[in-house]
Amino acid sequence: MANDEALKLFSLHAFEKDEPPDDYVELSKQVLQYAQGLPLALIVLGSTLKDQSIHQWKSVLNKYKQIPDINIQSVLRVSYDGLEDNEKDMFLDIACFFKGGPLDDVIKIFENCSFSPDYGIRRLVDKCLITVDEWNKSVWMHDLLQYMGREIVRLQSPKEPGERSRLWFHEDVRHVLEESTGTNKIEGIIVEMPKGEEMIILSPKAFEQMKRLRVFINRNASFSSGPNYLSNELRVLDWFEYPLQSFPPNFHGKKLIIFLMHSSFIGELSFIKCSIKYKDMTIMRFHDCNFLTKVPDLSSVPNLRDLDVQRCTSLVEVHDSIGSLENLFHLSFFRCSNLRIFPRSLKLRSLDELDLRDCSSLRSFPEILCEMKSLRRLHLERSAVEELPLSIGNLTGLQALFLSYCKNLMRLPFNIILPLEYLIELGISDCTNLLKKMGDDRQSNLAIESPTMEEEISSCEEQLQELVPPTNSSNGSSELQVLNGRNCFQSESNFFPKSSLFTMFNFSATLTFLNLSGSQIVSLPTSIKGFVALIELCLRDCKKLEEILELPPNIKVVFASGCQSLERFPELSRILEFNGSHNRSLFYLSLDGCDKMHEKIWNYKVPNALLWKVWTL
Repeated sequence: MANDEALKLFSLHAFEKDEPPDDYVELSKQVLQYAQGLPLALIVLGSTLKDQSIHQWKSVLNKYKQIPDINIQSVLRVSYDGLEDNEKDMFLDIACFFKGGPLDDVIKIFENCSFSPDYGIRRLVDKCLITVDEWNKSVWMHDLLQYMGREIVRLQSPKEPGERSRLWFHEDVRHVLEESTGTNKIEGIIVEMPKGEEMIILSPKAFEQMKRLRVFINRNASFSSGPNYLSNELRVLDWFEYPLQSFPPNFHGKKLIIFLMHSSFIGELSFIKCSIKYKDMTIMRFHDCNFLTKVPDLSSVPNLRDLDVQRCTSLVEVHDSIGSLENLFHLSFFRCSNLRIFPRSLKLRSLDELDLRDCSSLRSFPEILCEMKSLRRLHLERSAVEELPLSIGNLTGLQALFLSYCKNLMRLPFNIILPLEYLIELGISDCTNLLKKMGDDRQSNLAIESPTMEEEISSCEEQLQELVPPTNSSNGSSELQVLNGRNCFQSESNFFPKSSLFTMFNFSATLTFLNLSGSQIVSLPTSIKGFVALIELCLRDCKKLEEILELPPNIKVVFASGCQSLERFPELSRILEFNGSHNRSLFYLSLDGCDKMHEKIWNYKVPNALLWKVWTL
């Protein structure tokens, strides 16, 4: 970088202006010599010297003069040397383990290690030794700074890696774990082996001397055997292909914050005991752990925020306590195909997302025992759930409900689901048994308003109101509780077949996405125009659908491919006759495989009759 540009960049970080003050000009030029025109060095040095007196500047410059062979690592090292001890620990942890990691997780780990991250992280950022990505809230540092941090650790013991505080280089890790040369000085290990590397022949005693081990992360290595000891100082335990079905007898993991198992042989979590409070644990993830059969009682893990269990095909049971974890934010059992026993009720006030996709043995969905207004997305696609309870109305903040391919789903309380204030996406395509009800009820396909049904809906609403408890005098709040009681909502009419969905359209002013694909409806009822917010409608493979007489007023996209019986579609006729849509918001219409509409389009002799495949307005 040219001298003028270098001076400007340095001045911006040291003085927050383009040029240095007159009495700092000569000192600034000296700094530029040490920075060697490297932008990173200019930024770091400028941030280090910001708000310092001339005397302090001279002191720093004297340190640079003592470096015999000036190189950029040595120059940057001066900024590191000016940190407090806890700030140095955080810098080295990020350089060795947490570069690119979520800021919240990193702060939680540092807090638990008494590193005072609220102040320390800010200091590292101010000195430009690390950066925080504001978009995804992650921690980063320049490659040169990471290299400097790791070199500082290597120099703690150049010849014997077991005497260092942190290990990351695969050859050093292999040496320490195979030869049992680890010592009490080791605080963290990350294992990242080159592709094709042989498994680590783990010495059973490899971890015995690592009493202060805080972080163990295995990204990809295979181990010949498991440990007979693990440090109870561990805050992060992330072990790919953990080779044993249980943990060493000494291990209780009381200080764990992040606990991750991927493709591991773990079969039980017996180290988690109700007598021990795991107050710091916030993340538990088990992916592809095909020996895991049960998620145990986690009432002793009160601050758990993320419980993510995926593709654990032997998992059968989830303990009832999971349904009462007040701080749980994310809960997933994606593709746990043998899961059959699930909490009978949920009281998860902080939950944002529940994912039960592909739980093909799970037949019952739990009661919702309190208002769970934080839950935005509920995924039940391809599960074996047979019905949703009436207490689903307690999901007052629900935005998206996905039920597609639920082959066992028989009934849905549409009169409770549709009025949900924030619901914008509803997917109920290819629910074989639910959709069959629509096909069997021919009259309902015309969406005839039934006074009897209206009376029943009104009655349901009145009973719902009676279930709302009085204001809690202790906190002034009122909690909606919709329960499946003995004397309420027991008639079949409360679980409307899908055909009755159309009689309820006026209850939803927020739904923007509706997926009815695979249903056996014959006519899309005109009352669908009551969905004023709907912008996307999916009717794919509705084989018996003959007519679409009306569309919602603000619809933008309609997918009707595979509707082979469709022959009456007035909106399409208007497009062909007047070269424009009556519905001005509509801009995409898919009619691929609609053979009868294909014939009609040819008869109109439009310039490109092949537009019947995908019609774009």
